[in-house]
Amino acid sequence: HRLMIPLCDASGVVVGFTARVMPGAPADQGKYINSPETAIYHKGAMLYGLHLAKTGIRKTGEVIIVEGNLDVIASHKAGVENVVGSSGTALTETQLRTLARYTKRLVFCLDDDAAGFAAAKRVVELAINLKAADPALQFDVRCLVVPAGVGKDPDEIVERDPAEWVKIASNSQEVIEYYFQKVIRMFEEQGGAASVEARRRLIDDLLPHIARVLRPDERHLYLLRLSDATHVGSDVLQAMVQAMQSKDPSAKVTPIKPVASSTVPVSSPEAQAAALLFGAALRYEVFAPAILANV
Repeated sequence: HRLMIPLCDASGVVVGFTARVMPGAPADQGKYINSPETAIYHKGAMLYGLHLAKTGIRKTGEVIIVEGNLDVIASHKAGVENVVGSSGTALTETQLRTLARYTKRLVFCLDDDAAGFAAAKRVVELAINLKAADPALQFDVRCLVVPAGVGKDPDEIVERDPAEWVKIASNSQEVIEYYFQKVIRMFEEQGGAASVEARRRLIDDLLPHIARVLRPDERHLYLLRLSDATHVGSDVLQAMVQAMQSKDPSAKVTPIKPVASSTVPVSSPEAQAAALLFGAALRYEVFAPAILANV
């Protein structure tokens, strides 16, 4: 009762599998079963569909990151091929360095709901961290937002109307800009301008992000926007930013952790020979009985 999906590395070599439960399966089954970590498969290094997306990424200059494997497959069906799957996890340094070989623009697919808003906040954190990280990881981080009512994910959107997904995929925006617009719009729709407490909450929400923006001109523009929304002078907000930075200068960025390899180095000649023979037994069935009987 499962659909088996091969997982390939950037060269298209199968390194593992994932299995998605099909309709009619027993209710106690988990939605996905994945290959365990092995010497050749590391979930934190895997980007589903990258071997098929490389040409599309280079052509468009950007990579769209979705969660599910079926979202990637559906996107290709609609003709949007610069798409990879993250398997619903935060990107690791290993994955980012892989993507940096092909593009410096990351586009995250987000829903226009509470879950999408929470995801946007995490992507904002990533965007700010990357701007202060290794020069090799200096990405332009953007997002595309799935409007309410068109489908809960690319798979469902393509099922209903492939042209709708093509339209959504071609209209990304800078993620920090999107997040600020969203937060300020929610503040204004809730009548926040009339409440000192609501203005304070808005400042507490946005100011820590602004404090971690490295470019002075960019930081100043965000301060002006926050000042307009809260009616608190930009000089006051700037002083608060400086106080944050001086109080905890090391808190500006959160390092992105690399994937720890589970590969155990083979050192002795005997161990190397055993590994080679075991590989031959797996590859050539005719030799397996003799090899396994002697190793």
